[in-house]
Amino acid sequence: MAVRSASVHRLATCCRLADTLGFHTLARTLVVAAHVASAARADDHAADAKRHYARGVELVRDSLYAEAAVEFEAAYRAKPHFAVLYNLGQSYVALGRPVEALDALERYLRDGGSDIKPDRRDQITAELARQRGRVGLLALRIAQQGATVRVDGRELGRAPLAPVRLAVGAHMVELSLAGFTPRVVEVKIVGEETSTVELSLAPVAPPAIPPASGLVAATCPLADVVVELDGRPVGKAALSQPFGAAAGAHTVRFSRPGYATTSRAVAVRPNELVAVACDLVPERPLAPAHAARLLLRASEPSAAVSLDGAALPADGVVPMGAHEVAVSAPGFHPARRGVALAAGVTHALEVTLVPTDAFRASYEGRALARRRLAYAALGVGLAGVAAGAYLWRYNDGRHDRWQEEDDRLSAGYASKPPRPADLDQRQAANDDLIRSIQRTDKVTVGLLAGGAVLSTVGVVLWAAGDDPDRYARIGVAASPRGAAWAFTAAY
Repeated sequence: MAVRSASVHRLATCCRLADTLGFHTLARTLVVAAHVASAARADDHAADAKRHYARGVELVRDSLYAEAAVEFEAAYRAKPHFAVLYNLGQSYVALGRPVEALDALERYLRDGGSDIKPDRRDQITAELARQRGRVGLLALRIAQQGATVRVDGRELGRAPLAPVRLAVGAHMVELSLAGFTPRVVEVKIVGEETSTVELSLAPVAPPAIPPASGLVAATCPLADVVVELDGRPVGKAALSQPFGAAAGAHTVRFSRPGYATTSRAVAVRPNELVAVACDLVPERPLAPAHAARLLLRASEPSAAVSLDGAALPADGVVPMGAHEVAVSAPGFHPARRGVALAAGVTHALEVTLVPTDAFRASYEGRALARRRLAYAALGVGLAGVAAGAYLWRYNDGRHDRWQEEDDRLSAGYASKPPRPADLDQRQAANDDLIRSIQRTDKVTVGLLAGGAVLSTVGVVLWAAGDDPDRYARIGVAASPRGAAWAFTAAY
């Protein structure tokens, strides 16, 4: 009977341990957690990409190709897939923008590789040949390094620059550099040819100072600010060069719609330069006729956003007109962009910051280390659970043999004499067996519990850890200013 009690105690102990650890619930949790973790990030990006792609297709049906191109670009950023590039390239073809069409369709062929059907590849190859005939290269040879280069109002960067692709036809090239007179020239691009243009800037001549006169340099971080001297307009800040004023006391007045007008008293001395800053602040409250709204979403939660050097208001309500938006975050290249905001309109702007090489390497190293730790914990945990399950099944067979022998021994002890001579020896052997079974049960429970815990830790580390590939597809070439910008809406 003592032996039978040991068996009952073994079963009860294992059941209580299994109940306490909640193996069935834990197993279900592991499966669900693993599934959710593996699908969560992909689902978010896929949902955004699907929404932008569907909207782009609808806009194409309505022949709104410019708006469709914006949506296809957003879909590709959310979840890059070569198929989206086909739609993007066709939108640019329809818009007559061969440079962008070439870029999209060339990436489509490169990224799609063998997944593109031969007839589609032949179609795109023919379209690329047609578009290349509408594009030429512009090679600029600029004497002053560091000069800012704009083509048709779009900034390309600072000299020296690699040759750039431009559509066939006339283009306006603008050069500017502090201390030099800006220069604008027209260049003509011929299809499938390289047009080389050599340019230089002339230094700014110092302004002539009339007798008994001085200079006033008005500076302002804002664009389109009207500057008046004693009620007489003299230009807009920031002025390209100081303006002259007779020696004596003057009043410099700064004004712009949506900002409180500011006046500054200045004393001009002969043959001297005096600087005056505008320090304009928005009107409060801002009149509706002068108010616009800017909603900006940065790729990094820690990003700091400023408008004209000051923090962007929480509600996004700012004066209408031209502004400069700056976005920065530790470990990322700062991004700047000029925007023109219309009164009564809400503008939505997205910016994807580009990480520095050092930050990217550090981030990927940490993320990969955590991902490897997660895989190791999950692998060891699953191995422990598998070993525990195997031992549990193995011990069940041993327990069945013990139970059969225990029943025979009980019948032997209950029988009338003479009893079998080896009865006591068999009882001792069976007692040793049940004690071995109980020890193995403890090892089994430990393996199951430890394996379950390690598996859970591995899943949590994987789900909560950073994605090592988060910045893999982002490069400084995203735009000439080191970031990818997109106006997503204006309403």
